[in-house]
Amino acid sequence: MVFTAKGKFPERLINLAMLSDIAIINPVGGKGQLTAQVSVADYKALYNIRRQTMTGLKINKKVGLPFILYKNRRRKGLAIGLGLFFAIINVLSMFIWSIDIKGNNQVSTCQMKEALRDNGVYIGAFKNNLDVYKAEKDFELQLGKVGWMSVNIIGSTASVELSESYDVPEIVDASKPCNLKAKKAGQIIKMDVREGQSSVSIGDGVAKGQLLVSGVVEIGETGKAQFVHSEGEVYAGVQTKEVITVPNSVSYISIKETDSRRMLSMMGLNIPIDFKQIDNASSRCMVTDSFVLNNRIMPISIVTEKNFTAQGADYNLNKKSARALADTRLAINDVFCRWNSDIKSKRVECTQNKNGYVFTANYYCVEDIARSVPISIVN
Repeated sequence: MVFTAKGKFPERLINLAMLSDIAIINPVGGKGQLTAQVSVADYKALYNIRRQTMTGLKINKKVGLPFILYKNRRRKGLAIGLGLFFAIINVLSMFIWSIDIKGNNQVSTCQMKEALRDNGVYIGAFKNNLDVYKAEKDFELQLGKVGWMSVNIIGSTASVELSESYDVPEIVDASKPCNLKAKKAGQIIKMDVREGQSSVSIGDGVAKGQLLVSGVVEIGETGKAQFVHSEGEVYAGVQTKEVITVPNSVSYISIKETDSRRMLSMMGLNIPIDFKQIDNASSRCMVTDSFVLNNRIMPISIVTEKNFTAQGADYNLNKKSARALADTRLAINDVFCRWNSDIKSKRVECTQNKNGYVFTANYYCVEDIARSVPISIVN
């Protein structure tokens, strides 16, 4: 509470208060008076020693929860409201408020939440009904890309941690003998053989599947041989072609957002805010804005439903526009299919028929054509 002390020597009141272990907060002195703050218990003790200093005390302001409750003691609605508030909080704490997912790289968060919902873990789920162990096992079986996962219920948050499984590429065991054979036809330009015996030379032309480096190596002039694991790179000039067909006309679809409406989502229950009638929507997406309090996601969010319509149009193509479309497709093909090749030249030829345009791209590339092939040894 805030009080004012008036008298001839109000500073003596502070001295006696300090001797009596009374905490006076933020004292402000004036002419013949003193204003400060003190707790309720200390004010009673201070009131008892005021006579020794011939000082009068006056309460200016009472602050704190006890005074608020006392002031509103006759307002039954407030008491009922507080009781309902704490009861609602207690009931809500029995449900899942938010889901925190960590460790997903291949599988999207949306897929994760859908799979968790199918296994009983979702916002609004009753915590006492959750079988966490069963949910973990069923989830791993459903997605198939999870090495292990753990679901922990911390307060009202379901914390999901997982480690994804990855497809291990096929690797030839370095301890087993193997040959290097050509995976494409071409002309040898460069060879870097670290293990094995070369069967071709620079400048030779090779066919697909031809032996490049043998894993059977002769030991000097003894007439004996040993098996080795052939290693190395064999670079060859390779000629390939890519055919792109472009029709005389193409259809383009443009997506346009038509309208949106909002809903109040609470514990998985959606309550409409905007009562709009939306017709002829070809697709929609849901955007969720969650309420966050003290870095904690609350079980209340605003969900915006965005609706889209698709409008199609046909366009007739001439040779120039068809070539531009073919060049785009060829560029994409080069990035994803020839990423390990050094493209030396690319020549594109165009022919036209009744259905459209046919573009033939002739490539000359330099690439490593060696492929490891295990040697089968029969005793």
